[in-house]
Amino acid sequence: MTAPRKILVVDDEERVRDMIGFRLGLFGYEVLKAANGQEALEIARQERPDLVLLDITMPELDGFQVCSRLKQDEATENIPVIMLTARAEAEDVRRALESGASDYIVKPYDPAVLQEKVSRNLPQKKELD
Repeated sequence: MTAPRKILVVDDEERVRDMIGFRLGLFGYEVLKAANGQEALEIARQERPDLVLLDITMPELDGFQVCSRLKQDEATENIPVIMLTARAEAEDVRRALESGASDYIVKPYDPAVLQEKVSRNLPQKKELD
C-alpha cells in the first residue's frame, strides 16, 4: 500500500486551514498545516509535500514571497503551488503565476474544483520496481 500524498495548507486563519484540511482528508490526502509564510517554508523543506495550497494575504511573508522562495530553493523548487485565496483580481493571478504558482483558486471555492485542481497539479507518483 502506498502512503497518501502530502499537501501543505498555508493560511493565517486557523478555521480556513481546518476546513481545507478536512476536505483534503476526505479525498485521502495527508494534510500538513502552516499558519504563516516562514512556517510554510520550514515545513516544505523538512516534509517535502507533494503540493502546497497557499493563501496570498498573510502577515510578514505574503503568498507571492513564499511561492518565490519555494521556487528558488533547490529542495522545494519542484513542489507545485496552488494559490487558494479570496483575491480575484487579474493582477493577483498574474503575480501568482510569475512567482511560480502552477494554478489559482478563488475562495470561496467549490470542493469539486479544489479536488480537480489538486489532482491535476500533483506530480505523478513513480511506480516502484
